[in-house]
Amino acid sequence: MSLSGWFPERPYAASPQYVRLLEKYHRDLDIAVARINDYDALLIVGGSGPIVDLVNNQRVHDLILAFVRQDKPVAAECYGVACLAFARDWQDGKSIISGKHVTGHCKEYDYHDGTGFMKERGVFESFNMGPPPYPLEFVLRDATAPNGAFIGNFGKDTSVIVDYPFITGRSTPDAYLTGQKLVECLDGNPPLKRFGW
Repeated sequence: MSLSGWFPERPYAASPQYVRLLEKYHRDLDIAVARINDYDALLIVGGSGPIVDLVNNQRVHDLILAFVRQDKPVAAECYGVACLAFARDWQDGKSIISGKHVTGHCKEYDYHDGTGFMKERGVFESFNMGPPPYPLEFVLRDATAPNGAFIGNFGKDTSVIVDYPFITGRSTPDAYLTGQKLVECLDGNPPLKRFGW
């Protein structure tokens, strides 16, 4: 499903008809958000891909905000957790993970010569995208301040943190445990609200 067909694009402030476009954006956003009722949870996958097309994507942010406002769980892993750091309400500009406990790809695991993949003529080819363009740990430490925390669990086999409605996994090897905790948030008796901190 394409988010561009589901969620509207926020208008540029310099647009000549900005006020009318913003009013239309909010009307269209209300329609898009109503479709969240058909879903129980949101999972943002990790790896290096989110750096390219998810982290600074306004439609992804609106999707995340819609789930949070309906008190539905939002899981993210590895660099996908950065989407949570940058999803913000327009009114206060504060990250939705401010005051929360999260994990994500920590500094010690940052790669020096990373990999990337691109599809050309139907074939996936590897290329070297170098180190990540930002240290996710520092982004998450800043976004969770002042009363939250980044918990990297460096040197431990897994790192998954639940601070409801957020379920965060440190890296792609934590995907199974992240999914398991997401299911416990949905179906646990009682539903899981806190884990790993």
